[in-house]
Amino acid sequence: MKSILEFRSTIRPGLTQEEISSIAKGTTYKTKRYKTKREYLDIWVDGYPLTDLFNTFSTKSGLLVHPDQITAFVLDNQWEWSPAAQFSQILLAQRAGDLPSGRCALLICPECGDLGCGSYAAAYVKKSPEGYVWEHFAWENNWEGTAITIAGAGSLIFEAEQYKLAVNEALSICMLRTRSDEDIPLH
Repeated sequence: MKSILEFRSTIRPGLTQEEISSIAKGTTYKTKRYKTKREYLDIWVDGYPLTDLFNTFSTKSGLLVHPDQITAFVLDNQWEWSPAAQFSQILLAQRAGDLPSGRCALLICPECGDLGCGSYAAAYVKKSPEGYVWEHFAWENNWEGTAITIAGAGSLIFEAEQYKLAVNEALSICMLRTRSDEDIPLH
């Protein structure tokens, strides 16, 4: 059975200025809020967030997905670069992965998007007669030259037309959002 790929709008809550000032003074918070608010399109596979799928398999490898990683489909991009177009090309197997091993960084650092902070990745995003395939999942960054395999993750195979439609729609939403000050409703 082939998997279904979706991208869903997600908001990563940010800290208030008061909380940031308190943290600088040594106060810690046990909240699910992070330094910078981010809105992005999260990866969902077969009705579940990709992070849930990774955490199911990662425990066998001794890893857990950091709860604070996002996709490169950022809707409120405040970085000096825009990763959405490159991410979509990699997902559509139109260019090589963005990590030294050739893997595609599926989840990245939400503060800076830098692959040096580490990412969860699929070794190969390839188009095959069966559809698009993600396989050989691992944790990797762009400076150590090693990857930690996520044991038991196997491969994900997506039906080609549904997959292309999902990726292209996500890219279109990102491009529209970065070119407009208005909020564009997501369905």
